[in-house]
Amino acid sequence: MPLIKSGLSSSRRWTGAVLDGFLHMTNGLDRPQVTDGSTTWNMGIKAPTAKATFVNNTITGNLTADGKYRYYYTYWCSVRNRESGFSPVSDEMSANASSGKGIRITIPANSDLEPGVDYVKVYRNLNGGSLYYYDGIVAYDGSDTTYDSTVADTGLGEIMGELDDDGTTQLDINGLPPTVPYMATKGGRIGMGGRVIYSEGTASVTNGSSSVTLSGANLTDGMDGWRFRIDGDTEEYLITNIDTGAGTFDLQDLLGNSITYQGTTGSGKTYYLYAEGSIFYYSHKDLYGNPMPESFYAFDYYPIATDDGDDISGIGVVKDNWLILKRNHAYTLAGDTPVEFRDTLIHNSVGTCSHWTIANDKDGNAIWMHESGVYITDGYHVKSLSHQPEIGVSIRNIFTGEGNAPFTIREGYFDLSHAVFDPTTNRYLLWVCTTDYMDSGSNSTICDKVLIYDFNEIDGKVIGWYWYDIPATCSCIIHDNNGKPEVWFGDEWGFVKKFDEDATNDGAGTSGTRRGTATGGSTTTIEDSGASFYTTGSGLQGVFVHILSGTNAGEIRRITSNTSTKLTVTPAFSNAIDTTSVYAIGAINAKRKTKIYDFDTLKDKKISMVKMVFDVEDSEYNAYFKTYKNFSSTADSTKYLKLNDSKGYYEARFASNKMQHIQFEYGLHDVDKPMTIKEVEVDVDIAGTPERRKKQSG
Repeated sequence: MPLIKSGLSSSRRWTGAVLDGFLHMTNGLDRPQVTDGSTTWNMGIKAPTAKATFVNNTITGNLTADGKYRYYYTYWCSVRNRESGFSPVSDEMSANASSGKGIRITIPANSDLEPGVDYVKVYRNLNGGSLYYYDGIVAYDGSDTTYDSTVADTGLGEIMGELDDDGTTQLDINGLPPTVPYMATKGGRIGMGGRVIYSEGTASVTNGSSSVTLSGANLTDGMDGWRFRIDGDTEEYLITNIDTGAGTFDLQDLLGNSITYQGTTGSGKTYYLYAEGSIFYYSHKDLYGNPMPESFYAFDYYPIATDDGDDISGIGVVKDNWLILKRNHAYTLAGDTPVEFRDTLIHNSVGTCSHWTIANDKDGNAIWMHESGVYITDGYHVKSLSHQPEIGVSIRNIFTGEGNAPFTIREGYFDLSHAVFDPTTNRYLLWVCTTDYMDSGSNSTICDKVLIYDFNEIDGKVIGWYWYDIPATCSCIIHDNNGKPEVWFGDEWGFVKKFDEDATNDGAGTSGTRRGTATGGSTTTIEDSGASFYTTGSGLQGVFVHILSGTNAGEIRRITSNTSTKLTVTPAFSNAIDTTSVYAIGAINAKRKTKIYDFDTLKDKKISMVKMVFDVEDSEYNAYFKTYKNFSSTADSTKYLKLNDSKGYYEARFASNKMQHIQFEYGLHDVDKPMTIKEVEVDVDIAGTPERRKKQSG
């Protein structure tokens, strides 16, 4: 697999959007970037800051004798077909009084030239005119370069930039994209928004000075145009002229004019840098409707309810409109062109806590996650998918922590969640970071469970929610060679995997020993002298090994390296592995755990029988069925049901097991073992006498 190395800070999550055959990336801190899959560049090209200068007017050419000319130039990347904004305009230059002459100019050196720039495009006016036209192109590597302007006025045709509606002003359409954390694509445009509030180290400021120095900070070029404020001050400023090496920048007022600091002189001050959080930015389209995904005209932005006290926290698409999500609000932005844009607050909406959970179903409806649950909208109405009592579907307590949820999403980690919609299976897959993390103590901020909402119906009823223990830090839809969409996900250890509900092992491959009994080991190793573990390439690195029985039964660890007979894992087992430890590499813990039932009575309940209907398997192995009494996290009893029973079902009977509250779990924890459960039937009898209420005293 090729490695794509970007210049984005590793401490920040990034958002990606594909347009025009390139992947565009942003993280809200660094300048957005773009890659073709092998090379990565900054998104957009910085405009030149120095004007072209006159050399002579004695070269051969066809300029008008005694003509008055001015010049602009732009940087050009021929590989990506991308152009920068305009340079400052040159001083006026006079053509030679003799006919048949041209003007030679110098394109100034630039030691900070954007990677990928290989040409300069030169523009000039007609003799004495106010509009500028393409004059020619010259190779450029950042050194002083001369350019000869020789084409007659009648030979110029292509306008510089674009003309305004009146045809009198030329628009510099190739501005840089904003440094914001979220992006999406629709109709050939990239939409961007949100903000990161940055405050690392301290600031030194001087009353009456326009310069600010930061200590212990990591300034980036992408912060140009952000706002700056000292903690406790009411005045805020725009920042410009960033020197990332020195950690300095200059101040401007909100109109872009130079200004000095108005507060109290001092050092070691707490400060904040931030972009505007309620502005939706969008990339340009040329006059022919062609996408220009790296070009952001200075006025191509749209304020989204700037007075609602909320910042943009996600951008998506619903039906044919943009979907702008804030933390507690949802808006649609209708219209294909900027003059048509109209925003509408979706009634009774909630926002999102994670941009990465936004996905679209097959009908174009948008789905996303909020701290209170999962929601879906058609652009007009919002409804909850996590709480649908009308069809008996609810996992709301997993989000809110109310009641007796089987696990909850970890407080403070909602924004780590990510999701995709699989159009092939008609399912929404949401990864969340839970309190039930199976690899506790290591990488505790990873999303360890995938919650799946199945939109398919059985007998007219939506299947709804279920989940798997599958850790992942990111997820996406990738199309195979035949164009079929597939769900892929990446993990904390650098592995990328395909999501497959029919898989029988968790990435362990199809060759080598995958199950056995240890012949020795330690707290960090498993040894099996008779094994032949897979060792090609990185071997089993990154795959989980499960202890099925014996010493350390139930523990799951990540393999960091292996030989043909020895596995090394992290974190350490609670005890040293010994000859009783039965292991399985890539074992899948496929299970369903129900809610806690109380059957609306205080009487005890008694399980008398469970019946499981399944697809018959060829070899002999068992599914398990566990019961949990009265909110306990430890199983009260476990029954094993043979999956090779020719009848296609298996019944197990239970001894006396009275309990007030009951919870069930059924599944299979092994490797290379398929299991298809069609139906589980549990007989529960009401037993005993009602619980007596104790008389309260005091």
